[in-house]
Amino acid sequence: MKRSELALLIHRQLRPVPLDDVEYALRVIQEGLIEALRQGRRIEIRDFGNFRIHARRARTGRNPKTGEPVLVPAKGYMRFSPGRGLRLRIQSGS
Repeated sequence: MKRSELALLIHRQLRPVPLDDVEYALRVIQEGLIEALRQGRRIEIRDFGNFRIHARRARTGRNPKTGEPVLVPAKGYMRFSPGRGLRLRIQSGS
């Protein structure tokens, strides 16, 4: 689902709220989530899930074409763990 589709879905449920306001709210929420993750903070949305950044250590890899050793720098990656409510709703199909 794209952000525009989500905005339209929310707009249909909250009819008096203009679509532009819904799209703006979604952008603000998205920026807030991104900023929190950049700061290394964990995000928990009850019954939906958790977002957090995990660190990956620097390591030596190999160039697949030449076989030369290559330094792969340390970096962070995002992990999402679904919450219990989301898992149950997906499993039950409701």
